[in-house]
Amino acid sequence: MNSPSETAFVTQLVAAPIEISDSARLVDAPVVSVLMLAYNHEAYLHQAIEGALQQQTDFPFEIVIGEDCSQDRTRAVALHYQEKYPERLRIVYAERNVGAMENLMRVMRLCRGSIIAICEGDDYWIDPHKLAQQVRILNERPKVGIVFHSTWFSFDEKEALEGPYVAWHGDKWFGPREVILGGGGFMPTPSIVFRKEAMRRMPPGLLKDAPMADFPIQIYAAAGGGAYYIDKPMSVYRRGHPQSWNYTMKNVERVRDFESRANRVVLEMAASLPQYADAFRDYLFRHHLNELLFYHYRNDAARIDIYAQILERNASRFAWHQRLVTRMARKRALMLPAYLVQRLVKETRTRINRKKYLAYV
Repeated sequence: MNSPSETAFVTQLVAAPIEISDSARLVDAPVVSVLMLAYNHEAYLHQAIEGALQQQTDFPFEIVIGEDCSQDRTRAVALHYQEKYPERLRIVYAERNVGAMENLMRVMRLCRGSIIAICEGDDYWIDPHKLAQQVRILNERPKVGIVFHSTWFSFDEKEALEGPYVAWHGDKWFGPREVILGGGGFMPTPSIVFRKEAMRRMPPGLLKDAPMADFPIQIYAAAGGGAYYIDKPMSVYRRGHPQSWNYTMKNVERVRDFESRANRVVLEMAASLPQYADAFRDYLFRHHLNELLFYHYRNDAARIDIYAQILERNASRFAWHQRLVTRMARKRALMLPAYLVQRLVKETRTRINRKKYLAYV
């Protein structure tokens, strides 16, 4: 019988998954499933698979590759490794392209491990003890739902790695509110290892319209007992190639669609986790205002308008006022133009907890 979380994933699938694996030779009862999404990653997938295969553990693990009908030879690369390592690899696909969210949902449902580690097909791991360290922490801290670490950046046009990205100078525990306020970039995607059962908290259908899965996964995994950070870069996050998220966000209309969908998902998460509703409100305000200030500094009128409209539409929900907006602007040595300030505070109210917010900014 399917668990509640598995049922949610099953009911959302619109294309039946097909699996390529050797059931007679697959490792029994894997503790960890390495979830690897791949689309047009022919040039990178071998590095992602090799990084997972090199993991030295005292527990069994599997690698489940979700191949989404790539237009290049991504599937051929995956098949090569599946034939070479039939005890370790499984390939999941459909007869047509289904997109990143459904690809994620179907692969997550089929993962046999109680712990899931994410490594997308264009990223890779560089430390053979990565999985062992993260699983050890989950075993030692049964309330912690997710473990992550710092990562290096790789830009296609550069040979040298940059970073590390996310470095707090020491291992550290973060509470659920800190994870929410950190936003989707709080945990580098190839660093995430979490308990599969934590996804039962996620409302059915939430991921279907989500522009990205990282943020919801981080939040629901951490909602029970927080997240643990290892201050060591053990993975590489690739940026700048045509299939990477940051590359696709260069399109203004894509940004508008992304932010609109992301806003809806955050509000739905807030409704499902009411004990953290204030943290979700703080996150939305800070995120949209930070983006507006950033693009104001770059004189990007199109993106300024996107974030100004979002803030304006939500003004009554969060009851912002002029003093708060201008104070946040001053902290960055920037001042918003008068017309933007007027737009943001036109529905000014005093329902805001002034001391709390002014201390926060």
